[in-house]
Amino acid sequence: MISLLLFCGMLQWVGADVSLSRHIEYKVQTEGPEGPRVSAEVTLKKTLHREPTLEDARIFVPASTFSDVRELRCRVGQKILPKGAYRTHRPEMEDVFLGGPTIHEINTGRYLKKGATVVTTYRQKFPEITMLPWVTIPNEDGVAEVILTFHHPADVQVAFEVYAPGEVPEFTVKRPRATQTTWICRFPSRRVTRPYFSFNDTLAMVLPKMSRDGRPLNGFTADSFGRWYGAQVAALPGLDAAGKAKAVALTAAAETPRAKLTALHDYVRGNIRYVADELGRGAIIPRPSAQVLAQGYGDCKDRALLVRDMAAELGLDVRLALLSTEVQPETKAVHARLFNHVICAWREGEDWWFFDPTNEFAPFGLLDEKTVGRRTLIIGPDGVEMVRSVSRAGMPRLAVTIQADRETARGTAQVTFSGGLLAQAHHALSLTGLQRENVLSALVGVHFVYLSFEHFDTVTVSDDSVTFSSQVELSRFLVNSRTRLYVPTAPMASVTRDVFPREADPLPLELGGRVEVTLDVNIEAAGFELAPREPTSLGVADGAFFKAEARNVDGVKKQFHYHYRMPFAAVHDGQKQDFFAFAKTYLQSRNQMFHLKPADAP
Repeated sequence: MISLLLFCGMLQWVGADVSLSRHIEYKVQTEGPEGPRVSAEVTLKKTLHREPTLEDARIFVPASTFSDVRELRCRVGQKILPKGAYRTHRPEMEDVFLGGPTIHEINTGRYLKKGATVVTTYRQKFPEITMLPWVTIPNEDGVAEVILTFHHPADVQVAFEVYAPGEVPEFTVKRPRATQTTWICRFPSRRVTRPYFSFNDTLAMVLPKMSRDGRPLNGFTADSFGRWYGAQVAALPGLDAAGKAKAVALTAAAETPRAKLTALHDYVRGNIRYVADELGRGAIIPRPSAQVLAQGYGDCKDRALLVRDMAAELGLDVRLALLSTEVQPETKAVHARLFNHVICAWREGEDWWFFDPTNEFAPFGLLDEKTVGRRTLIIGPDGVEMVRSVSRAGMPRLAVTIQADRETARGTAQVTFSGGLLAQAHHALSLTGLQRENVLSALVGVHFVYLSFEHFDTVTVSDDSVTFSSQVELSRFLVNSRTRLYVPTAPMASVTRDVFPREADPLPLELGGRVEVTLDVNIEAAGFELAPREPTSLGVADGAFFKAEARNVDGVKKQFHYHYRMPFAAVHDGQKQDFFAFAKTYLQSRNQMFHLKPADAP
């Protein structure tokens, strides 16, 4: 599944250099063999009040199977651009796509001059009314006016849910006639950006909610969207005889339901190649499992459905679970763009087990951190359930033990990945040479401010952890003077000081992921002794936590022990007081040092 960047409605903003307006009118149809449908007519106007730049000369119109683009036209002033001004291309993507997102590019070229008005028009038709997107208002300086107009049957009601990172703007809904609903919003738009926040490019988002006789038409509730999606999947043919036999053969040696699901999960993640086929309705609806198994490729929803269907052959109730790998606004409404990934869910007793057949490096029950804690819509034959995804792996954990040489400020390390970092460690194992080196160096180094790691070798690999050895550079960690050796009390990476303006606002702080890191640094320091210092201990037991202490192991070796835990991928309003108290104290600790002095020094 993919996300679509689409702006709908009428938007006008006027800055010192550019005036821009977009006008889109929606036409809603509820009768016909295809069921409810929606289409749109788009007009984009842009006037330059300065000399044009190369960026001004190009106009981009995105399209996908969620919303096609037809009858694309552009004129500059009265000049209609020739066919040579248009071209279509697909952006380069990491994964393999068949079909997939398309970008229409218009080059206004030499026709664009100061004072010129560029008018672009096109039509859009959505394959399903459920695929109607958010109206996104970009966070730009200027004065904005947004008008959304829906032409619809008299028995259709249109309402709106508005999400805004800041204050929700005032708006008016007008219904001049039974067949028209208009949403109007005028407000000053001044660009505000916030650190540790995903929606700095968004001023507001509006989701039209269409219903008839009290029943949602465009799937804006978890139940209505889930039932629509479930019906599309239920209409697909199941496994053929070969697929059923395959499911039985793969699990012949498994004695428990969990062992059987592990076998199916391991087969699919290891043998079905990832290819995202976005042709037709493939952007959101999976392909039949028999087809995926025979072809040997599929994307996330194809793999999840294959596991579900093979499990069903064994009498196991595995369900499709829709979520997003990206941060999404916490809206009440549900919509197709809320989800970009499909995994599997299986209930054992009262608990859900989530597993991802798309992630070839994640064992059964372990999720990548970007899929943990997400709103997840579980699709079942008897209804749907919205929950938060969890991983059986627990916290991402990194344990590092260093043997350091005081004279050279270098050392050797044992680096162990476990918990939520296990899949990334297995991914690194699949790489070789410089590619593996770069991945591991970044994966470890991102957690420290005074250490850098290189030259990794595999030590042990188990079901629960992966350990590497490496070389460590400590020139910023060990600070030598003629009479003292200084060691930092707070060497773990954390938030930076630009987070503090976010203390008062109610919006979440997005930290990027949870983590727990332990670091032990052993230093041979004959003739030196530790100056007395109490251990540092910050935070609370079930929240952010940090501890640092130093001790004499013997007359020569000194050990510095650190334990850092950040259990939040995002800090919400009710958690901010404790978090900021921790963050301020931790950053202050950066200025403090353990220090060693010669044993014979006064």
